[in-house]
Amino acid sequence: MRDVVAVIDTGNLKFNFLSIRNKVGPASKVMAVVKADSYGHNINYTVPALCSLQNPPDYFGVALADEGAEVRSVLRGLGSEFHYIPVLVFEPLSESNIDTITENDLCATVFAPEHLELLRKYPKNVKAHVKCDTGMGRLGINFKNAPDFINLVMLIKNVILQGIYTHFATSDAKEKSFADLQLKRFKEIVNALKTAGIDYGLAHCANSGAIFDMPDSYMDMVRPGISLYGYKPSLEVRGELPLKPVMSIRGKVASVRKAHKGESVGYGQLYFPQEGETIFSVGMGYADGYLRRMTNFGECLWNGKKCKLVGRVSMDRITFSGGNESVKTGDEVILLGMEGDWRFDGWDFAKLMGTIPYEVTCGISKRVPRVKY
Repeated sequence: MRDVVAVIDTGNLKFNFLSIRNKVGPASKVMAVVKADSYGHNINYTVPALCSLQNPPDYFGVALADEGAEVRSVLRGLGSEFHYIPVLVFEPLSESNIDTITENDLCATVFAPEHLELLRKYPKNVKAHVKCDTGMGRLGINFKNAPDFINLVMLIKNVILQGIYTHFATSDAKEKSFADLQLKRFKEIVNALKTAGIDYGLAHCANSGAIFDMPDSYMDMVRPGISLYGYKPSLEVRGELPLKPVMSIRGKVASVRKAHKGESVGYGQLYFPQEGETIFSVGMGYADGYLRRMTNFGECLWNGKKCKLVGRVSMDRITFSGGNESVKTGDEVILLGMEGDWRFDGWDFAKLMGTIPYEVTCGISKRVPRVKY
């Protein structure tokens, strides 16, 4: 195994899930969103950990049918009581994924006339949720046409309608007027269906931002994503929700040298150390998700001391200044995480890279082994 690993703290994952459960209350189910290999955390660790809880997720959510098949495989390996936990696929139903959906007992997302045509001619039963576009502008039946469309879905004999949902565009923003408008539109759909006596299953719309700030959106089920893994969806949400980061990245010092005045470090000669300065390297680079724009900006923790990243981030290696310290080959360093008073988490990383924690954890490549803690 490599000297650099991503440590997945399943205890923190369970803490976050229970924190979310506690916040939304018993009236709302919880869908654990585990798309993109659990945001880079490895479904082979996250799904079993969540299912080990006394009150496990009511649903799992994935982006792709192939991801859903992987989740179903993990669930089937955990015991018969977990075989049939519903798994919703967010990508639109298509001829290329419908077999994967039915063969793995997944729930399809439908919202277009071509989906109705495909379902009418398909020989097997299909579990489905209808996605409603209330303002996100990407996927879903327009909110004005949603009740009529859902009625058409109900007329297809082999379709088992299990839910309707929408997705917020600005629930993690400080200004919530558009999110409030989306919620109003979605509730109007729900009320129209209730008036018509249509059993639509579960109505759900609350993502992580809405879980923090929009309790009126909890409805029948909530869909935490990044919050499951220990992060706020943005720094503008105001609500309180105790969370602990699930991923940390730890490595070992691969090489150490004492620099001489006039020498440089790395490509482009972007750092010139002082005479006798300790320079050490760690085997992680932009091919592993430690982006090149972190050049001369990152940091790590060595022996309880913060060390600054110096020189250019290369494909496979980064270098740090140890000052006058006696760093040794094989010493442990923390590249992402926290210890004592030091904290360099996904948001700290993201600010330096001009991105968000989602991209940080999802971007840690498969070259970095995941290790369960």
